[in-house]
Amino acid sequence: MKLSKLTAALCLSLAASPALAFDWGGFYAGSMATTDSGQYNDFAMLSPVWTGPPHALSGSTYGGFVGFLIDGGLFDMGLELASAPSGILTTAGGSTSSVAQIMDLKIRTGVEVGNALIYGVAGVSGATAQVFGNPANVYGTVYGTGVDYMLSPVTFVGIEYLNRSMLGIVTAPDGIQVDVQSVSVRVGYMF
Repeated sequence: MKLSKLTAALCLSLAASPALAFDWGGFYAGSMATTDSGQYNDFAMLSPVWTGPPHALSGSTYGGFVGFLIDGGLFDMGLELASAPSGILTTAGGSTSSVAQIMDLKIRTGVEVGNALIYGVAGVSGATAQVFGNPANVYGTVYGTGVDYMLSPVTFVGIEYLNRSMLGIVTAPDGIQVDVQSVSVRVGYMF
């Protein structure tokens, strides 16, 4: 009888105590490991006609991110710069065509749910491409979603999905369209 009363009192006190609230506001930085897939397509810019079927891309990239969030209580907003200078996406047949050095500048908006921040992103992306030995810089848009989870007041882990669509010039007047989808595992530190 005494044990059940003690258990009930403990449950009531835990239910009545406020959940540990984390401050998502401020600067943060971290690293990420990413699995990427996508495709690229060549086209003639003068008469935008695709010059062939799309070519599949796949690979892994590694990099880091820095950002700043404004903690608005329930809703948060901020900017993040992410760079994946290591790793490469190649065609299924080998490395004659590739995409590397992906960089994203994203606006993040999210909602706090317990220790988690569930967010969406939108912004701009850039990367370097090699198409059968011809270099190209490609630029475009990025959007996606993710969730970060606070492990302590200064550390968090997360997962993020991004979709990019980028265009560039391979050799004038030929262009390239690159679409890359990424799933990243993130580890970060709040300052």
